[in-house]
Amino acid sequence: MRIEEVEGIAAALGSRVVTTSVLAGGFSHETCLLTLADRRVVARFGGTDPTVEAGVMDVTRRYAPVPDVLLVMPAGDGRVRPAMVIEYVDGVLLSGVLARGDLGRLEAGELGAEVGRAVARVAGATFDRRGFFVDGDLTVKEERPWSQQLVEVAEVCMAAVPDGRLDGETRRAWVMLCAAHATALEGIDGQTRLVHADINPKNILVSRVGGGWRVDALLDWEFSYSGCPYGDAANMAVTCRGGLGCHTLRGDKFCGARIFACPAISASVVA
Repeated sequence: MRIEEVEGIAAALGSRVVTTSVLAGGFSHETCLLTLADRRVVARFGGTDPTVEAGVMDVTRRYAPVPDVLLVMPAGDGRVRPAMVIEYVDGVLLSGVLARGDLGRLEAGELGAEVGRAVARVAGATFDRRGFFVDGDLTVKEERPWSQQLVEVAEVCMAAVPDGRLDGETRRAWVMLCAAHATALEGIDGQTRLVHADINPKNILVSRVGGGWRVDALLDWEFSYSGCPYGDAANMAVTCRGGLGCHTLRGDKFCGARIFACPAISASVVA
């Protein structure tokens, strides 16, 4: 974090910086908690153009809980990193709740169902075509049908896997599996719903409300796109091993459990 960046954000918000701290998370950016004179905010520096992510969050807010975007600072002349400032939301990361390991079966089911409902509502946002967003207005750059891309995506993913994780024979088997079942994706090629694409316990804030749970915010939308929401359900199933994942799928009205009846989709998620 650079002092000039932080001071610039505070000035743009009409305040001053009291303290700063670096937060964990963020695949391609640095995330910081800024305590200003009048409030706390979260600033993310670097990564992709925050204009697109801010646009996604604005649309998503109609369907699911996301933080308010307070400031967007696109990349300038290369000396200033792009930045996005969002409101600070109270809550606990779902990953922290799960790490404690003290959830009973009933409570895990209730929490998982609540998370599933929140994630499912994301897909209420729809677009005119499948593909990735190119600007803050969420213009979609159309992609070839996913069924036609599966094999090449699997090849790229398997080529990037270190030998110590998967041997060559196993990697070739994954690609062959995807090739054999690519046509299974034809049934969802035409879907154009909002997909988070990185939904997992580290990107979900929750809190206790009365005797139950509430999802306070879904975070980190930089990889979102227009397509089939089954991918989000599958991602939760893969990352919530230990019981919560299956309950999450029960809360998801799109019945993400179907994913595991389709080897091609399952392979693409694991890859």
